[in-house]
Amino acid sequence: MHAAPRAAPGALDQPARRAPDRPAWPRCCPHLIVTWISKTMSEPIVREAVAEPEIQGPRRQKRRSYEPGHSPKLLVLVDDLAECEKAIYYASRRAARMSGKVVLLRVIEPVYKDVEWLGVAEIVRGAAREEAEQLLAKYVDCAKAAANVIPETIIREGEPAHEIFDLVRKDEDIAVLVLAAGSTERGPGPLISDLARTAGTYPLPIAIVPAHLTEEELDALS
Repeated sequence: MHAAPRAAPGALDQPARRAPDRPAWPRCCPHLIVTWISKTMSEPIVREAVAEPEIQGPRRQKRRSYEPGHSPKLLVLVDDLAECEKAIYYASRRAARMSGKVVLLRVIEPVYKDVEWLGVAEIVRGAAREEAEQLLAKYVDCAKAAANVIPETIIREGEPAHEIFDLVRKDEDIAVLVLAAGSTERGPGPLISDLARTAGTYPLPIAIVPAHLTEEELDALS
């Protein structure tokens, strides 16, 4: 018989190294393993839900612009830049030719919300609305001079792209969105730049009127 190997000096005095605690696998049938695991888990597994991306823009729906009892509308987003007059000129001439209407939309971005005092915020808000009314009155005269068209005017507060979407969704007679492109020195403007990414979500055609076109050139196009 061979003698058992002797332990090194002091080895018996050291505590045995303990393996990490873990539940022992049961010596049972394989089909019971899953049930046993679920009972030995002290905490449930929680998976964080991933939110679905928000759909931008209104749901695509059929325009009713040319149905009986309806009339096509050209929606023009306006601001205080001179290029807007070109967009209004084009929309007015086009509406007159197609027996349609023009809608002028002025969106006030609510910068007054950053004002802490309520009374001051109301003053700023009132001044912005009065300025928008004066601007629209000026552009109404432009539409009359261009094609003897009296446009509808709308003032809204919020983010321009969102307000355009909401108005188009609620008014099914709007057939075309008309925007003015800025001059090359200032660039096309943030809304026009954003259209390169979001135009596919709009439920209607978009006409972008370049600032350099003359009235004679716009007449030939409208």
